[in-house]
Amino acid sequence: MFEHWICWHWIEDLAFICLLPNKNGYIVISQPDGKQSSVCISEFRAVDIDSERILLNMAAAEIRRRYGHKKFLLHTFPQYTNLKSLE
Repeated sequence: MFEHWICWHWIEDLAFICLLPNKNGYIVISQPDGKQSSVCISEFRAVDIDSERILLNMAAAEIRRRYGHKKFLLHTFPQYTNLKSLE
């Protein structure tokens, strides 16, 4: 079910996906309004707080590498991580 939704993001927003081993989580990173828009994490899911932290760190590193940005938007709230700790 999710693979079709992720594929839609990938095609429509030129998104890329970071996956954790053993199906512990994934994160979708995109620029939904084109190259002039903010980079965002449009979706992510993790099995626990440790996996969520790894995913968010992977995403931050990948966004810095690909786009040179230090900040990005979250289009969804973290499931386990306190929002204050993300600042």
